[in-house]
Amino acid sequence: MRTSIDTIKAFLHENDLHFMHVPEHDALILDFHLREVHCKVFVRDLGTFVVVDVKLPCMMPAHRRPQVAELATRINFGNRVGRVDLDWSDGEVQVHSAIPTVEPLQCEQTFQQVFDGCLGMTQHYFATIMAVAYGETTAATAYAKLDQNNGASEEPQKAADEETETHDTRMAVRAPNTVH
Repeated sequence: MRTSIDTIKAFLHENDLHFMHVPEHDALILDFHLREVHCKVFVRDLGTFVVVDVKLPCMMPAHRRPQVAELATRINFGNRVGRVDLDWSDGEVQVHSAIPTVEPLQCEQTFQQVFDGCLGMTQHYFATIMAVAYGETTAATAYAKLDQNNGASEEPQKAADEETETHDTRMAVRAPNTVH
């Protein structure tokens, strides 16, 4: 019988996405480059869930972690699927999404929805998280701007991109897996 990891590997192969398989943890690891961020993607089969975690490439400064934690709470409160997690001890931020599996995942399209959703969430919130972590923006202000920009024209997004331009240049390294 085909396992969930077999199904996920088939999806990744079909889409020319390079990964490393870690059989002892039933996990796959990908280096991924989104429009603004190079990140590590971890895909795990936990038996009853298939989990996708995207680890952001930098740690949040200790003095800004309360604001980043507040932003994560605001983001998570409005999300139906997926969440943003902050590890308070070291400042690591992860974007997390999962799908329950009663039996091994057989449909690549089902995995694609979780995978794309998690990467999309990362792309959507990255600039805002960085603005709070490394700028003077409060979580409330950043989230309000984000909320105003949902469904709006590209002009507000262009302004947000310009506001975080200094963060983008630090992460210009290309990875084998690239999405624009």
